[in-house]
Amino acid sequence: GSLERAFEIARNHLDFFAFTPHGYWHDIGHYENNIEKKWLDGFEVTKKRWPEVLQMVRKYDRPGRFVTIPGFEWHSTSLGDYHILFPTLEGEYVRFDDLRQFQRFAKQRGAIMVPHHPA
Repeated sequence: GSLERAFEIARNHLDFFAFTPHGYWHDIGHYENNIEKKWLDGFEVTKKRWPEVLQMVRKYDRPGRFVTIPGFEWHSTSLGDYHILFPTLEGEYVRFDDLRQFQRFAKQRGAIMVPHHPA
């Protein structure tokens, strides 16, 4: 389905929704049949469509009724995966090759980083 449909479904069934597309994988390996191309292409889609993601976040946010949270997922083969969740409806999409830089970026913006799939 479409990005907008995802927000519609979330609004009809949830109190809040964090749309967190796959954003970047700085240390992606090379796999059989070049399967990593699927992810690399997907990261470019996220980069290209980030303004649309923020538009949907702003459109569907209803304080007190339905809260939308912008964010994205950062991948690392060696360090695990992290989501960043922004405190405002204006989250920035930025790529980092270093976890500490990513952590500083999050802290400066008052964002939350959530580890998942830890290495």
